[in-house]
Amino acid sequence: MGSYKLFYWDILRTAPDGELESECDPKKYSVILGAVHEPGHWILAAIFPAEKRSLVLDPLGNGSFKLKKCLESTRAFVRKRGCNVSKWTANTAPHSQQMDSTSCGVFVLKYAEKILAEEPLTFSN
Repeated sequence: MGSYKLFYWDILRTAPDGELESECDPKKYSVILGAVHEPGHWILAAIFPAEKRSLVLDPLGNGSFKLKKCLESTRAFVRKRGCNVSKWTANTAPHSQQMDSTSCGVFVLKYAEKILAEEPLTFSN
């Protein structure tokens, strides 16, 4: 609808003064997680609005290009929603890496689980 994607769960929460998932106010959350699909591959982007930082976790390892792209994308996302983006950073952290060519989606879900539990991003694989 317009510039917003409406999902089934958005329709169930439509109410006066209610926000759609696609319109969320980043300042209301300590962390926002996003599974990002690249052709044939998944990575995780985590936004920490209060800390003015983003974290990108690629199961195959992070390149400087992905960090730069994550920084640009997350700054644009929070800027559009009224947040100050000066001094915003994007980085990565030590994390387990996949040993095959098919498990990136599972790794992204495991990274998300670890972030929400505030646990280290390394695990046995």
